[in-house]
Amino acid sequence: MADGIVGAWQRLISGDVDWPLHALRHLPSGQTTGWYFWTGELLSDDSFFRPWHTRHLVDLIPGLEPHLALEPGTRLIYAPDHLDVWHDSSLLVE
Repeated sequence: MADGIVGAWQRLISGDVDWPLHALRHLPSGQTTGWYFWTGELLSDDSFFRPWHTRHLVDLIPGLEPHLALEPGTRLIYAPDHLDVWHDSSLLVE
């Protein structure tokens, strides 16, 4: 598991999981894993994502844990009984 800090939408942190879950992974930096998670529409508001430890994310959505090891440049859509994963090289541009 990519242990550390992810960026998560505030409603997700509050336990409000409205499937599907969207995620993307930039290059890790410091203690951050590069992962960002949200449900619904992704907004460009600077306060959209909040720091959250991966352990809390896995506690909320246990089936997500094996996918946290996917490499930077990954995008995914996850829901119970659904997983769509693809590579997006634009996530690797700094």
